[in-house]
Amino acid sequence: MELCSDFGLCGLLVSEEYSGAGFTPMQAVFSMEGLGYGCDDDGLLFAINNHLYSCTMPILKHGTKEQKERFLPKLATGEYIGAHAMTEPNSGSDSFGMNACAKENGDSYILNGNKCFITNAPLADVYIFCKNING
Repeated sequence: MELCSDFGLCGLLVSEEYSGAGFTPMQAVFSMEGLGYGCDDDGLLFAINNHLYSCTMPILKHGTKEQKERFLPKLATGEYIGAHAMTEPNSGSDSFGMNACAKENGDSYILNGNKCFITNAPLADVYIFCKNING
């Protein structure tokens, strides 16, 4: 991942305001397609795309100004690696079957549940935690 971040791949979708390349989603797709032709490591390609589309993009599109300022510059430069925590032991990736919950606790949340098979988890600094809205 370090070499990928040196080439700016970790921040393709992040605006220049937050230290990214400011690519459109289509430009990023073409970049990743080109990398796919030249890279034999499918796991690395999956990890980069997970970082970009499942962690960085949700913060870019739905994060608060404070979250964007805190996380996007470091995600864009590869200083932080992102992960998307959805899969659970009893529901797989069925988002409607998730049991994880998040309870408000003042100005923060208490997360409770089990996640498994999370791409980038061993390296990740930032996680998008998924829960069922009814849980």
